[in-house]
Amino acid sequence: MTGLFTGFSLVAKLSYIVAFLPGVFILLFWKEMQNISKAQHSNEQRLALLRQCTVAGLLFSAAATIAFVPQLAKNWILYGDAFKTLGIGFQWFSPEIIRRIVLTYPLVLTYGSYWGQFGTMSPLLLAFFPLILLAPRLKAPRNGVVTALAVAAMAGLLFWVILFPAIPMPRYFLATLILLFVPAAWSAEKFSLWGRMSAHVIWAGTLLMLVVFYRMWWGEVFPLRDAYRNVISEQKEGVPREGEVDSYAVHQTLNQIAEPGARVYTLTYFKFFLRPDLIQSATQSSEVTSAFDTRYPENFWRLIHTHGFTYILAEDDYNVVAVDLIMKTKPEWVTVEQVARQGAWGAYRISFENPSEKVLFTTREIAPGAWDVIPAD
Repeated sequence: MTGLFTGFSLVAKLSYIVAFLPGVFILLFWKEMQNISKAQHSNEQRLALLRQCTVAGLLFSAAATIAFVPQLAKNWILYGDAFKTLGIGFQWFSPEIIRRIVLTYPLVLTYGSYWGQFGTMSPLLLAFFPLILLAPRLKAPRNGVVTALAVAAMAGLLFWVILFPAIPMPRYFLATLILLFVPAAWSAEKFSLWGRMSAHVIWAGTLLMLVVFYRMWWGEVFPLRDAYRNVISEQKEGVPREGEVDSYAVHQTLNQIAEPGARVYTLTYFKFFLRPDLIQSATQSSEVTSAFDTRYPENFWRLIHTHGFTYILAEDDYNVVAVDLIMKTKPEWVTVEQVARQGAWGAYRISFENPSEKVLFTTREIAPGAWDVIPAD
């Protein structure tokens, strides 16, 4: 059952295969590893324990694999490739920034402000976990639960940093980081019981980390004025305030002017404020270019035309080059009209004059409210 439930958790968050699975194996076989390392055991006993661990590991892996069967079947039915959605790979930063990310672990998990990070760990974890180094003096058994959790979490974190150094976003390996809470809390509790002075140190460290964290993120994570305003003022259900969503005006403009089923090419990760028909007809995975190449802009605009796109929703932070520069690289047979602009976001209407190729795709309402991209006649 452990293998089956672990498999379900891995399917729900594929990045856990790297960050969480090593720690699970360590916790499963923690006692066995302690027994194998004991000096009083003979080589025959150690080999017997190793065989037991191997058999148990194979059974665990087989049970975990069962949880992947529905996912593989779904991929095969929808995409014709069972492993279509199982890849994990991102390259958002330059080698210099990646090096800085790796060198600043674990500080980056609390004070990092990299693109797409969208959340950090509590500063209390950073304050208390180093106290685990005092575990021998805190009377922590070397083979106890606290030590096992600390080793499992550190192993998972190490695997993640080695294999995916460019991804410091805690959400991708949050379960592994949460394992660190127990040894951190235990260490802080035991240290505070040493005496009055150690208790004062814990309180001072807590307040210091909270103040530094609060000052760093003031105005971005803790907009108290907006929070109070939302509590005491009337709110319209489902309608965000324009100031709280930096692209709301751009999305709304497209929703108002775009024809039913119009195709919107999205140079952004965010499109959920668009109308349902525009979302269904927007960019598909096979139409996404990894990066806009200013050396060959014709290829990009040819795709826009032949795939039936008439609007572009773009965000500066999504692209290697600025949105305005992308629009300036258009060929003569393409006309670009900016219909909305808000901060780093822009919406554009695209038209074509005497193109050399035909439109290959269009959209059709296949059921009330349901749209699909189909080959053009």
